[in-house]
Amino acid sequence: MSKPPRWTREEWDAANLLLWMRCGGLCWWCTRPLENSAERHHRQRKRDGGDSFHSVILLHPRCHNMGKGSVHGNPDEAKERGFIVPPWSDPATAPILARNNWWLLDADGGMVVSQSPG
Repeated sequence: MSKPPRWTREEWDAANLLLWMRCGGLCWWCTRPLENSAERHHRQRKRDGGDSFHSVILLHPRCHNMGKGSVHGNPDEAKERGFIVPPWSDPATAPILARNNWWLLDADGGMVVSQSPG
């Protein structure tokens, strides 16, 4: 079994700009402005899916890992909304619910409106 792809430091530098542009400077989870604090969240664990624009999004630190209202503090809602993608699923085909729409994230750092899952 091959290891999932991992971005180099240079690839992360380029990816950060595209991730910021894709979210419009807003947290995917709460939709408030990120300002100068953003954390990268892998919708599918790095060890399972590696680094890809299908999986990586930007969140506030408090929306990422802190407390009941965060992605990791609220895993059932996060799974329902596509913020957590199981290892057997493909993040490229797993929509994410944000800003009152379901979105598919593409391989180039973009996104398109999608149908709701199920």
